[in-house]
Amino acid sequence: MLSIFSRSPEFWEKTTRSQRMLFLHIPKTAGISFYKTLQDVHGADNVWIPYKDEIGNAREIIQMDWAARARFKAIAGHMPFGGHGLFNDCVYATFIRHPIERVLSSYFFNHEREDSPTYKSDMAANVSITSFAQQHDNVMTRYLMTSHFTDATYWMSSEVVPDIAGRSFLGYDFRRPVEVRGFRLKQWSLGVTDVAGKGRRGLVSRVRVQASDDGFREHCVTIAKVTLANDGAANLYSVAPSRPARYWRLLADVNPQTARWGVMTLAFYDQPLDDEDKAMPPAPASVDGEAIASGWTGAYRPANAFDGYNVLAPWQRTPGSLTQAHCDEAIENLREWVVIGLVERYVESLDLMRAAFRWPRAPEHRVNTGTVRRHAGVFGPGVQRELEAINRYDVQVHRAAVTLFEQDLKHWALRRDDA
Repeated sequence: MLSIFSRSPEFWEKTTRSQRMLFLHIPKTAGISFYKTLQDVHGADNVWIPYKDEIGNAREIIQMDWAARARFKAIAGHMPFGGHGLFNDCVYATFIRHPIERVLSSYFFNHEREDSPTYKSDMAANVSITSFAQQHDNVMTRYLMTSHFTDATYWMSSEVVPDIAGRSFLGYDFRRPVEVRGFRLKQWSLGVTDVAGKGRRGLVSRVRVQASDDGFREHCVTIAKVTLANDGAANLYSVAPSRPARYWRLLADVNPQTARWGVMTLAFYDQPLDDEDKAMPPAPASVDGEAIASGWTGAYRPANAFDGYNVLAPWQRTPGSLTQAHCDEAIENLREWVVIGLVERYVESLDLMRAAFRWPRAPEHRVNTGTVRRHAGVFGPGVQRELEAINRYDVQVHRAAVTLFEQDLKHWALRRDDA
């Protein structure tokens, strides 16, 4: 069994055949310098860098025209892991930095640069280094945790993983027979027009309510056809008395060109709904089960149907709320998907990137190096231990990254020796 600190054989093949890079720019990890290198290698017109915040960058990518998205050789910016579902043949790259050095760099940047996001608030409150670290803990782990790259609970697209006839569906495996009597749904518009200019992607006007006893492989029954409201509200829809079934889904009848469906809220009810329920709907069917879907987002399994949870921004989880499971997920994503650079070994990292992505040699850039930095020793060993405890998951991520980086250097050096 492979260790989480070793590459899988598939990683090298995936890297070699990749057509584009998604560069996850974790704050204060030499990202701006690397942007310049990407532009030198591919040409500025072939590198797309949306200069917004994390959520804004992800939304920009989601809303891009498919043809435009495909032509870029690299997409770079502050964005979470998870965008590979929107691209074919892509692989990630990122730079990892020692957690204490990254925290110190971020702290002094925010305290000494008036254009930093929290300069005024931090200065007014005279925020200490430990308080700052507690409010911005384990940033590298948060960026590398799996995110489904949308602020809809579910993101459907037949252009990514096609369902039969280009139809997208969302549903639930109740793990026991349930008679669905209604559902509550709120759509999310992606804000872009379809190819023919006849409607907005992300808004579905009609769905089929379907039941199955075997996961829709056989004996799938359409219970009702429902016209959806497109007013942006969480609307209730009734379903006529039907029959109990384990699997229920909403199948969107959409043209393949417009089969992109975002849903903010979806809950199934096992009791009748009426107009009086709109202000205070009954509790959804209480079950032990999981969500089902037609797309790559099927890996996300909320506790009960859909609750509007924002899965775009895992870094917005409450400070101190990450668990070892989040850390393990981040390390697994590094191992399976990410070509790693280390800020502390920047020149070697560029050599590794050139080998992994088959780049010609390009100039080395150093941008934003004037940011004031301090050494951990300034605060004494007690403060350093506090910072390590606060960022204990980033410490693990950094340790794994160093191990993988050494393996990558050895791999590509062997490839060069064999050539």
